[in-house]
Amino acid sequence: MTVAVRKVDSQAQRLAAVSSQYQKEISGQTRQMVQEINAQTQSSNTMLATVAVLAVIAIIILAYYLEVRVLSRLQRLRQAIDQFGTSRSFDAAIHGNDEIAGIARAFLQLAREISSRETQLVEIAHSDPLTGLANRRRFMERFDTLSRRRRPGDAAVALLVIDIDHFKDVNDRYGHLVGDECLRQIARVIERSIRTTDLVARFGGEEFLVLCTDIDTEGAVVVAEKIRKAVEDTSVTLTDQGVTVRVTVSVGVAAVPPDAPVQSLDFDMMMEAADVAVYDAKKSGRNCIRLSDSQVARLTG
Repeated sequence: MTVAVRKVDSQAQRLAAVSSQYQKEISGQTRQMVQEINAQTQSSNTMLATVAVLAVIAIIILAYYLEVRVLSRLQRLRQAIDQFGTSRSFDAAIHGNDEIAGIARAFLQLAREISSRETQLVEIAHSDPLTGLANRRRFMERFDTLSRRRRPGDAAVALLVIDIDHFKDVNDRYGHLVGDECLRQIARVIERSIRTTDLVARFGGEEFLVLCTDIDTEGAVVVAEKIRKAVEDTSVTLTDQGVTVRVTVSVGVAAVPPDAPVQSLDFDMMMEAADVAVYDAKKSGRNCIRLSDSQVARLTG
C-alpha cells in the first residue's frame, strides 16, 4: 500500500514538473508573439504616418497647382472676357498648351472676329451704299455732337448744300445705271475737293451736304467754289457703255459765325437757309454759288 502511494506521488510530481515546463514554454512563446505584434504595429504606425505626411504634401502641391495653373488663370480669363464685354478689348495673357490656353486662344480669335464684324456693321450703318460717302445718319450724329459741344466764341461752322443740275435729264436720257455711276464719280470729286476736317454726305437723290468746321462765310465760299469748279471740269465716263456725261452743281451756303448765339447752330435752321440759297442758284442759271440771306446781309451790312 505504501509503495503504491509512493508511486502515485512520484507520478504526480513528474506531471507537475512537466506542466510547469509547458507553462514556461507557453509563456515564452506568448511573450515572443506579443513582442512581434508590437513590432509590426509600430512598423505599421510608422508607415501610416509616412503615408499621411506624403498625402498632406501631395494635397498642398495639388492645391498650389490648382491655384497657380488653374484657378488664377481661369480668373484672368474671366476678367478678360468681362473686359471684352465692356470695352471690346481682350488680353488674357494666358500662354501654354493646356486646355485653358486653348480656350483663351479660341476666344481671342472669336473676339477679333466679333470686333471686325462690328466695325463692318458700323461702317455699313453710317455709309451710303451707292457712293460710300457718309449717310444722313452719320452726318446728323456729327452735327448733333458739334451742336452739343458748342460754346460762345467757338469757331464758325458752315453748311453747304450741293445739288446736281438737271440730274433727272441724265437718268431719263442714259438710264439709272449711268445716273448711279455719275453719282459715284461726282461723290469722289466732292470728297477730293473738301478739307480733311470737313464731312461730306449724300443726303438723298442727287443732293450732297458738306459740314465745314472752323471756317467763316468767305472760307466756305472758297470751298464751295473749289467743288463747283472741280465738278464742272469732270467728265463722267462709262467706258463699257461708251458714254461720257458732263454735269454741273448748284451750291447753297449757310454759316454760323463765332459771335452767334449757341442756339444758332441748329440743323433745321441752317438747312432751310442753305436750301433757299440753292433755289436762288437754280433760278440764277445753275452752276453757281449763292449765300443765304443772313450771310449776304452780314457781308454787305
